[in-house]
Amino acid sequence: MFGHTYIFFDSINSTNDYAKENINIFEHGSIIRTAHQTAGRGQRGKQWISCDGENIFMTIILKPEYRGKIEKAYIEKIILFSAKAVQKVIKDSYGLDARIQMPNDIYIKDKKIAGVLVEAITQGNVLKGLVAGIGLNCNTLDLPGNISTTATSLEIEYGKKINVDVCFSKLVENCEVFYGKMVTKSI
Repeated sequence: MFGHTYIFFDSINSTNDYAKENINIFEHGSIIRTAHQTAGRGQRGKQWISCDGENIFMTIILKPEYRGKIEKAYIEKIILFSAKAVQKVIKDSYGLDARIQMPNDIYIKDKKIAGVLVEAITQGNVLKGLVAGIGLNCNTLDLPGNISTTATSLEIEYGKKINVDVCFSKLVENCEVFYGKMVTKSI
């Protein structure tokens, strides 16, 4: 069950970094969440700007039974299930059409609303776990100038503030469903 262990921080450098540093103490499905990240990042080390406002910055810790070498295709499936979970929340809860731009971004129209970062933690050739970080812009009207033309939020697109805790709960629920489908090879 995702979220059985749940830790919330008002502010942290990165939920993925915290999860990676503490991978040994967490069980499968544990969730780390924060209101603000000071050093969030995306693919290839790109900075993820954590805007002021109520947004979702979270990491799910995955400890699959498989403990061999992790292939790139497996990580791509985890990125896909995470992105599909975000896409479903946006569509089902707010009636907005979101598209997944591979490998790890979610867009509404031509603006990025969310991103996914999956990292494997290994010891030698043995998998200790994976961390799936998700950043979703929820209640942010004023985006910084450097991203205001390329990013958006649910509040901007939906036209009103959303309940971030409800959105988070639905996102976790969707992540669990899509992870189950991935494990049973139906995605």
